[in-house]
Amino acid sequence: MNRFFALLICISSLSAFAADSHDDGTWEFVTTLKSTADEAISVRIVTGPWEPSEHKLEKREGDVWKVITEPEDLDYSKPFAYRIDGRESTLGADGFGWPEREVKLFVVKWGDRIINVPRKHLRDYYGLLLYTVEETQKDGSKGGCWTKADFDPKSRELVIVANGGGGAGWYRATWTIKQDGTIEDSAESLAE
Repeated sequence: MNRFFALLICISSLSAFAADSHDDGTWEFVTTLKSTADEAISVRIVTGPWEPSEHKLEKREGDVWKVITEPEDLDYSKPFAYRIDGRESTLGADGFGWPEREVKLFVVKWGDRIINVPRKHLRDYYGLLLYTVEETQKDGSKGGCWTKADFDPKSRELVIVANGGGGAGWYRATWTIKQDGTIEDSAESLAE
């Protein structure tokens, strides 16, 4: 990564942790924790509208996948399938249509290190709900769908859990992040 790009990420990340603006249609989750070494850990996740033009869309026609240039209206009476970026398994689209929201930014600042979560750890997680646990406890209409981050002192790992989905298809995504930038992600279906 060139130094200018790294500096730009660092500056935007530092200034963005204080911002909580949703005027542009984004949803944002921001939290700060402490590690066992008393290092500050900040997590920022931003979602916004799904941009189909930023993805490869395909439609199955028989045994062949055909690239399409924009999302098509779905005809539920016909058994055809769609893929986004070569993947049929997209969480949060509920299997009935195209996603509405996607992750635009996922960054962790751990001490002096900036960890930008790569797209490969976000590609199937659409429709994340970035409410805090406290928000869902105060407002039952949010359905208990929360996002939280915890530092595990035993493993010295940051664990971020977020719920997402729409309609009947809900899921829980988990990211485990180490200070060296190693990231593992997984998801479990909560309802069908």
